[in-house]
Amino acid sequence: MSMHCLRISLITTLLLFSGSLTSAASPPPPPKGGNYTFSATPATSPLYAYWVAVAKGIKKAYPQFNITITEPTGALDSIKRVRTKQAAVGNCMAALDYASYMGEEQFAGQPSKKDRILWYHDYLIAQWGVIRSSGIKTIEGLDGKDFNPGGAGGGIVFMTKKTFAMWGVKPKYYEATQASAIEATLNRQIIGLSKAGPVPDSFFQQILANMPIEMVGLTREQQAKVVAKYNYWVPFTIPAKTYGDTQEVLTIGELDGGHTLSDLPEEVGYAFFKAMWEDGKPLWQAAYPSAANNNVIEMTLKSVVPLHAGTVRYLTEHGIKVPERLIPPEYKPVK
Repeated sequence: MSMHCLRISLITTLLLFSGSLTSAASPPPPPKGGNYTFSATPATSPLYAYWVAVAKGIKKAYPQFNITITEPTGALDSIKRVRTKQAAVGNCMAALDYASYMGEEQFAGQPSKKDRILWYHDYLIAQWGVIRSSGIKTIEGLDGKDFNPGGAGGGIVFMTKKTFAMWGVKPKYYEATQASAIEATLNRQIIGLSKAGPVPDSFFQQILANMPIEMVGLTREQQAKVVAKYNYWVPFTIPAKTYGDTQEVLTIGELDGGHTLSDLPEEVGYAFFKAMWEDGKPLWQAAYPSAANNNVIEMTLKSVVPLHAGTVRYLTEHGIKVPERLIPPEYKPVK
């Protein structure tokens, strides 16, 4: 064989070998697409804009998808919609995810072992506000008072009632939607209200534009004991003067993200995660700046519920070790 022919043969072999490496590491083929409903949040929440931006990012990366955004009453409502397949993806909070998966609390006796987490992208902070003229400075001051525990169907209701119950604080709970709770506060029908969200949150800024408010919170001992009891919560401090002349308060935060079922095809979950974390990232960072610098992957790996197979596939392909406890039984690694 001539030197020229040998050179061509070697080059051809190298190219073929290189191509085989590329295909072995390549992601799964693009999904066929389809119509999917995302259950977001009430439109009064900043998170609604986040989910709209995520949907736009998915459409940008995968034009074959049509995403419809719907407005539930809160995270509990969203999870229920996903469980009953009224939505493919729902905004969620870690405590409710755990309760749904295990069949506890609001889902007592009805575990949903198909529950999966696509990702977590932020901590929603429990915030308890009161009319400033009430003079209330602590959660104990809410005992016996008319107080909204959070928008009906929202995860904050669970956070508020569980936390207050630990310390024997028993307000007269005014159950209502977020919009109705704001109206009742402005009309002084109730002393205050609860909301889980970023700090600062436009929900409380809306109230502040109409009347002075004060934030109430926990003692350091209370905060430590609450977080120790509920391992899906984390301690958080709301700085002084966050809402006008409010005091610094200690409170708790909870992972917030996207909840789905194992029934969602792996390639679809993979595409949703990839679009959110790659092409769609600038869109949701602009729409929801409070989470713009969050490490979504690090937060997702803190889940207390198995991840979706598509999420595991994406993370594994990018060299990220997924804990065994988060790998669902339907995930099959490529050999």
